[in-house]
Amino acid sequence: MNKRCVVSVVAFSFFVSACRQAVVPSADYMILDEVAYVDTFPQTFTIGQGTLFDPDVIGVSSIVIRDSLLLISTSDNKGYWSLVSLPEYKHLGKYLMKGNGPNELLSSPWVKQQNFLKEQGRLKAIIYSFPTGKSYKMDLSETIKNKALRMRMMQDSFPRNLTAFIVLDSTTFLCKEINEEHTRQIRYILHKGEKTIPENLEKLNFSSVRAGEDFNILSTATKCNADGSRIVEAPNRLNQINVYSPDGSFGKTICVGRQLDRIGDVQDLDPQSRKRTYMDLVAFPDFFGALYLGEKRENIGKEMSKKPVIQFFDWDGNPLAEVKLDRFVSAYAVDLINGDLYALNYNMEEMYKYDFKEILEKLNKRSD
Repeated sequence: MNKRCVVSVVAFSFFVSACRQAVVPSADYMILDEVAYVDTFPQTFTIGQGTLFDPDVIGVSSIVIRDSLLLISTSDNKGYWSLVSLPEYKHLGKYLMKGNGPNELLSSPWVKQQNFLKEQGRLKAIIYSFPTGKSYKMDLSETIKNKALRMRMMQDSFPRNLTAFIVLDSTTFLCKEINEEHTRQIRYILHKGEKTIPENLEKLNFSSVRAGEDFNILSTATKCNADGSRIVEAPNRLNQINVYSPDGSFGKTICVGRQLDRIGDVQDLDPQSRKRTYMDLVAFPDFFGALYLGEKRENIGKEMSKKPVIQFFDWDGNPLAEVKLDRFVSAYAVDLINGDLYALNYNMEEMYKYDFKEILEKLNKRSD
């Protein structure tokens, strides 16, 4: 099969309106004060003819690419993470075993939910264990070099079962946890052990669901940019994206479409008729990309299901481009060095590779 994808490009003029619905942050709207509605994107790309890629691991749940290293979360309790070099697809080992011993974990830490950084040229992962509240620093470069796990515990006193744990700097973290009533998601900044709730976080914390309702309506994928000055959240069940600074100096809600989803209206729908909106979120140096589906839960994965679109924005929330995919996928990652996009359907445990060089070049130019 031809490994290069077929790329068609359609350029659109775009229009962003900052005032369409008269809505404010509240229990019914998980938004910030400024709401920007995006009707079209400056560029639209369609990619197809992806090459089926078999990573030869079982139980794939999520993927991340850092440098030219593909990290794969699996259900294998003898090594939750499989490491694969790109583009030659050389297996570099599997690490992170299940257990209660030193450097063992009680459950698989999804790579999508972890934090990565470079220290003295070495790639490292900061891993948060949801069941225990412990955090670890894994030296990926040394682990690969020595073919043995190089990891140490950083802290054992973070709150357990956080719904997000984002490293902003060495002493500052964005945390999200569910309140006791399971009706709200509480965001706060943890700096040297002290909690604060800046204005932006307080506004997002207003949103709530009814007691006994599906809490996933408020769930979001959360990422930050390289220096921790911008945070982005893409909800799983609502049609907006929130971009904000942790210090409260910047905040914007993006809605691709004509109207924001009202939380009360979503709760009134039959659960199978509720839409799955944003499936995945990936942070890049100069922009981020949110994988949008917009399909009812009852149709997801079926033949009639909509094909997802990756919506790209700069870190100020300005639209850059949308990329239409040729099949249903639930997650993606981009190899910035070799210019390839990898898309995962974790229900089918299928992964596809696409030539993304041309689109990546245009995205980088657009974000300059």
